[in-house]
Amino acid sequence: MVKKYLIWPIRLFLYLIAIFILSFYSFCLFISTDYGSKAITKYLFEDNIQFEEISIEPSLLGMQVNIKNFQYIGAADFSGEEINLEINFLNSVIGNKIFVSDFSLNNAEVTLNEQRDTNQTDQPEVFIDQLSIIDLKVGNTIFQKINLI
Repeated sequence: MVKKYLIWPIRLFLYLIAIFILSFYSFCLFISTDYGSKAITKYLFEDNIQFEEISIEPSLLGMQVNIKNFQYIGAADFSGEEINLEINFLNSVIGNKIFVSDFSLNNAEVTLNEQRDTNQTDQPEVFIDQLSIIDLKVGNTIFQKINLI
């Protein structure tokens, strides 16, 4: 008797889970295309970031992003040869912040812009689990290699 009344709620729950999984992977498929990755970066960063090449690949829990020859203009100008990061969507949704499980940066430079207007938008909170930086120049200081685990 109880089995008869539990079948439809379980089916409904499984259908909703299937729809969520299909929509998640279709979104990942969209952002893995060249048009999708450029549309997402334009939406997130507007005209503040320029890059030569970007590749976004979906992974089991999120996505892997590789950007080559990039320049970000904001409160500080940030440019570099290569940036690789892996974003974990599950932890990002649970923690209500962007969770980056792996971040590596090669041959980068940071310069501070003191004459920027103060109309900056609020940046999301970011948590980085592992950080690897190679050849970073901040002002007059050069860091050969930084690994934070």
